[in-house]
Amino acid sequence: MKQIFFLVCMVLLSGISINAQTSENSGSLKGIVKDNNEQPVSFAQVSVFMDTVFVMGTVADIDGNYTLKNITAGKYNVLGRSVGYKDVKIMGVDIQAFKTVFVDIRFDSNPILLESFVYIEPRISKDQTVQSQTFNRQDILKLPSRDASSAAKITGGANGRNGNLSLRGSRGDALVFIDGVKVRGGAGIPQQAVQEVQVIIGGTPADIGYSERGGGIISMESVPPSTPKVSPYHAPPQYYPEPNTNEYADFEDNDFLSSSLEPLSTFSVDVDKASYSLVRNYIKGGMEPPRGAVRLEEMVNYFDYNYPNPSDGHPFNIITELTECPWNKDSKILKLALQGKRIPANELPPSVFTFLIDVSGSMQDPSKLPLVKASLLKLLESMRPQDKVGIVVYAGSAGVVLEPSTAGKKSIIINKIMAMEAGGSTAGGQGIQLAYKLAEEHLVKDGNNRIILCTDGDFNVGISSESELGDLIETERKKGIFLTVLGYGMGNYKDSRLEILADKGNGNYAYIDDYGEAEKFLGKEFAGSMYTIAKDVKIQMEFNPELVKSYRLIGYENRVLAAQDFNDDKKDAGEIGAGHTVTALYEIRADEKFCKKVDSLKYQKSNMSQIASNEIGTVKFRYKKPDGNESILITKTLNDKSSTFQQADESTRFAISVAAFGMTLRKSEYIKDLSMNGIIDMASASGSYDEEGHRADFISMMKSYKRVGGIVKQ
Repeated sequence: MKQIFFLVCMVLLSGISINAQTSENSGSLKGIVKDNNEQPVSFAQVSVFMDTVFVMGTVADIDGNYTLKNITAGKYNVLGRSVGYKDVKIMGVDIQAFKTVFVDIRFDSNPILLESFVYIEPRISKDQTVQSQTFNRQDILKLPSRDASSAAKITGGANGRNGNLSLRGSRGDALVFIDGVKVRGGAGIPQQAVQEVQVIIGGTPADIGYSERGGGIISMESVPPSTPKVSPYHAPPQYYPEPNTNEYADFEDNDFLSSSLEPLSTFSVDVDKASYSLVRNYIKGGMEPPRGAVRLEEMVNYFDYNYPNPSDGHPFNIITELTECPWNKDSKILKLALQGKRIPANELPPSVFTFLIDVSGSMQDPSKLPLVKASLLKLLESMRPQDKVGIVVYAGSAGVVLEPSTAGKKSIIINKIMAMEAGGSTAGGQGIQLAYKLAEEHLVKDGNNRIILCTDGDFNVGISSESELGDLIETERKKGIFLTVLGYGMGNYKDSRLEILADKGNGNYAYIDDYGEAEKFLGKEFAGSMYTIAKDVKIQMEFNPELVKSYRLIGYENRVLAAQDFNDDKKDAGEIGAGHTVTALYEIRADEKFCKKVDSLKYQKSNMSQIASNEIGTVKFRYKKPDGNESILITKTLNDKSSTFQQADESTRFAISVAAFGMTLRKSEYIKDLSMNGIIDMASASGSYDEEGHRADFISMMKSYKRVGGIVKQ
């Protein structure tokens, strides 16, 4: 065990660099999968890992060839797997930038004849339906098409039509087993729900689909077996343990308001991004995201819109646009956007980062503490030698593992991270207090002082209620220390609690569902995630009731403020990091059709004679410098200059498509005349700016959601 630990540390040490690696600093992995007789193993699964954390994977083709591209330079472990063979592990494969590394995988044992590709145990009654069949390489070679779907269709009980695969005998309330492991059971699933099944070809999942109750139809994409089933950003979906105790704050969508009665709309900015990766994780796992997990502003703000950098001395730039509403022809969409100043790494202030790590028993799952370790190593890559790192852990009690040490001493920090093990109860409140105490003792003046909390939010010892934790964080934030909250895992996840901690702690919140998300949030977006350039940022929009009769703010339900809070510098609001973008959308109308009826006001004075006839409203922003206590005001007047939707800026059109999908997931009453096909087309037509592939990933996720037609509800 010590030798394995030493090897993992050495592999990780050799892959760490001072600066964050970019997508350009990548190489490829290529090879052939064979058995001990030098015969190719068709459709074998090849996966690349950092320690135990999945990075990316692919499926070999019929001749055993595989290729993995765009692997960030470093050392990795490679796993070859195929049913009937023992797993092959190749440790310490060195991927170099701009080079292709050739690694052949050879299985040492003789294959075992498989009896079936799909294992289904009916819940109600057995019938004589053929449920399985074995076929070999020669059978596949005779097919006109050699993709996974075509191969599956020659089995007994499987047939294809209209691009779908029908499996006879797959009932909606069946139990499905893959390699003898239960994927998801029918117990407790309503009759109208759908059931996921998986087809195994050559020991490798060929594709994933969903069998409707009674119909037995699952969707199968006709993709070549060599095409990765998992994108470089996302590991296979997590399957959630029962009973499910995930917690999300419930809220209602913002209503339309009359601008004559309520002309002021005030809210705090929100740069959290947890909702998007939570939604993605549910959909990839074949489950309908809970409404409380779908926060429209977090989904919209997940993406980079390439807004121009500020040039007027303020820490952020203001961008506005007015265009047609794609889901209601009688409405328009107003975009208000902020672009935080982008700061080069060598100009960032000195930092002290305090890692606060949950090592309780609930963190044992591979998607939790092992992924936390990989995330922190990615974060460590982005730090400079002059930055400092301290580590506090908590389980039944809390303790300091590492006094703040310079990030240049990477070997010491890595050893401390890798040595953490999960076990015990969760004294989260005690851990928070100790982390703030340690951060305060090593506070760097005029620098960046930040606690990074990694947890699933399951605090069960000491201070544990959301209100108590909120009060604790509000007290601690006065010390001038910012908070980043990183959520992990599923099944017992406390989203509502973690959102409160980040909100109260002058911080931000992200959900890390796989290593790719860690790379994005802690690597590529390091400056924005870790360095605050403006705090307590508030927005107040005043509409002209002559041109805008009614409006509704799309999202930001948990960030709405009272009108008087805008000028109150004691009222907490959101923070903007270096390079961060904030996008807010309003749906505005020239009527009050959707407003809830309120009697007209009697004693109101009109100033309309002093207002330009083409002003739809005025937007005001307030913010404080990171170490300031007095706010700074920015004001901008908006004119009634509208474009058609096709003429609108690409960033606006894409942001609206993300909001539309979020509204669809929330079953919003306000989404009209826009189908899933329409949303997908809209996003596809506005996805050309996509340097990191996130827009393509979003479009793929929507297609998966649409293809299912119905998803198992939590």
